[in-house]
Amino acid sequence: MSATVLQMERDARHSLKTHSRRDFGFRLRVVLPLARYRTRQLLGESPLMLTSTGAELRTLTEVIRYVARVSHVGERSVQRWFARFLRNGVAGLKSKVRKDRGTSKAFDRRGLILAFIWDKEADGCSVRQIRTAIALLWPRLYSDGSRPPSYASLRRFLKQVRP
Repeated sequence: MSATVLQMERDARHSLKTHSRRDFGFRLRVVLPLARYRTRQLLGESPLMLTSTGAELRTLTEVIRYVARVSHVGERSVQRWFARFLRNGVAGLKSKVRKDRGTSKAFDRRGLILAFIWDKEADGCSVRQIRTAIALLWPRLYSDGSRPPSYASLRRFLKQVRP
């Protein structure tokens, strides 16, 4: 058994550590064994990866399945990360920041509730009083199955609209 096979196995098992799936380092540790395997294929070798149980992995698909299983990540996620890694390098593994981060969708196209909030705010009601009133009023105004905004969303919204 070659040292590279053992290194690939160690890399795959190392990705088992509990990390956030959004974590760049976690994704890199998941993708590296695949990159090593694919590099060996491109060099004309017939790479072989041995698992801790002694099973032989001869195809990239088998390696992806194994890495996904030991990392507790879906196969499709591993495939997507690997494709992004091949296309964009290490930068492709970094999480993208959402453009709408920090904005609540609870108040989008909900003019009636906005008017109600501003009216209660003008009357000097606290956030807790406004939130309690919204929770009671919400099902009558919006029968689409949505939930009323949380205290945190309401508080953030009021901070944004207050002069």
